Order: sequence, then structure tokens, then C-alpha cells
Amino acid sequence: MKNKTTKRVFIIIIVAILVMAFSISIGYEIENKKTDIVSIDDGTKDLEDLINDDKEDDSKDQDDKKTEENKNKPKTYTSSQGFLCFKDATELLKTCKGFEIQAKTTGVAVGETQCVDETIIMSNNYYLKTSTAYTTMPSMGKTYFRYFYSNDGGQNIEYKKTNKLNDDKSPNWSGGIEQDTLNRETVNNYDGYALKPFAIEPTSKKELVSFDMSNKNFYIIKFVINDIPTDYVENIKREGDLNWININSVNLTYYIEKSTLYIRKVEKSEVYNSQKIISFNCVSKQVSIIKQIDKEIIPQKPAI
Repeated sequence: MKNKTTKRVFIIIIVAILVMAFSISIGYEIENKKTDIVSIDDGTKDLEDLINDDKEDDSKDQDDKKTEENKNKPKTYTSSQGFLCFKDATELLKTCKGFEIQAKTTGVAVGETQCVDETIIMSNNYYLKTSTAYTTMPSMGKTYFRYFYSNDGGQNIEYKKTNKLNDDKSPNWSGGIEQDTLNRETVNNYDGYALKPFAIEPTSKKELVSFDMSNKNFYIIKFVINDIPTDYVENIKREGDLNWININSVNLTYYIEKSTLYIRKVEKSEVYNSQKIISFNCVSKQVSIIKQIDKEIIPQKPAI
């Protein structure tokens, strides 16, 4: 009888241990799943430091800034006002004191990669756009550094280009230099979007796909453009020395800061087929980060 009692107690203890272990395991798994959900990247992670840096830069004028912010506090938007939100934010960017955009474009075709890193600064009468292109496919891609600079509102634009880069991708001016003085019309022969912050923008409510208001800090607005402007297509064709190109649609996502209505990031992606030496399909992605906004900026021309 004593043995049976001992055996029964032993079994109860084992069962209790198993139940506890199972509970701990389930709890651990749930906690992990919670962590996974929290860590999903919604495209805003790389913007938090940028916004904090902006706030630190403006800390000297904090009292005046708070008064100004209260006076000009951005309005809020309803779920049906996504296009209006986009238009208001775009207007704010284009009429502010000045801004700096850093953009990176990556195109992948036939297993090879073409990259273009760009900086655009527009402030008062100053303008600077630099582009650094590099590739893993020399026969089809391009390598160069070029810049457009103006200090008179684009009436006279200094243009310089070299097809040589150093190992760190800085420009190497030791070879032949392409240079010219351009105006607002002739600059389009080199870059059709040299004097614009973005190459393509939505123009209609029908292009809006979603207006996400759930993020704490940002309005996230997605567009799909199916009616592609001819000049956009022609610019890509000219830049890539392509025989022809066919783009079905362009996807755009805007991240607009709720507290300021500043555009902080724009993501652009497209898939197209084209021909240069051979026919190929290309997947192109661009991420543009607005590094500075509503600030007077005097850009420095790249040293030669």
C-alpha cells in the first residue's frame, strides 16, 4: 500500500513538472511572437534618428519654435483625405526655406546591379544635385560622377562630369571632364529632373492605394501610377542609353511626419523590360530621405 501511495505521489509530481514546463514553453513562445510582431519593419525605423537629430539642431530656438508650432500646428486628416494630406505635404516641401534629399537607386537586371547615389539641395537661389553611378555590369551599366550647381535660381547652371571613380567612389577628375554652362531648358538634355526634388509624383486621387494613419509618428500613403508620363520614360531611356523601355506602373510610398507635415521619406519601385545589347527585365528601387527641411542651406560645389 505504501509503495502504491509513493508511486502515485511520484506520478503527480512528474505531471506537475511537465505542466509547468509546458506553460513556461508556451509563455516563452508567446513572448517571442510578441517580439516578432513589434520588430516588423514598417519602413519608419530609419527615420527616428533623423527626426531626433533635427530636434537637437533646433534646440537653441526651442521656445520660439514651440510658439511657432502652436500657431501653425498641422491639421489632422480623416481616412478619406489621403490625397489632400499628400498635396499639403508636397506644397510645404516646395515652398519651405530649403531642403536636402539623399536618394539611393538600385536596379537589378540579368543578375547584375546598377546603383546611383544622389544628393539634392534646394534653398532660395541655391541649387546642387550630385549623382554617383556605379555598377557590377560594365558592359551594360554606367560609372560616373556628375553635378549641377546654380546660385542664381537656375538661370545659369554649372555642369561637370567624370566617368572615373576612385576606390571609395569619390570622383576622379584626372581623366577627361565633360562640362558645360546650362539654363533651365538645356539642362533637360542631361537630366530631365535636374531641378525637381522627385522624378515622378502622383497627380490624381485615383492613383491612391492606401492611407495608413495607424503609425504613431507618420502618415504612410501609397500610390500606384499606371499612366506613366512620357518624359519620365524618355529620361530613363536616355540615362541608360537604352534602345527601348516599357514600364507598366510605378509604386510610391510617402512617409509624412504627423507633427510637422514634413515629407521624411519616399520609396519608389518599378519593374520594366528594356533592351541594351540584349533584352532584359529590371527591378528598380529608390529610397529618398529628406535629411533637412525648412532650413536655409548654402551648398558647396564638389572640389575638382
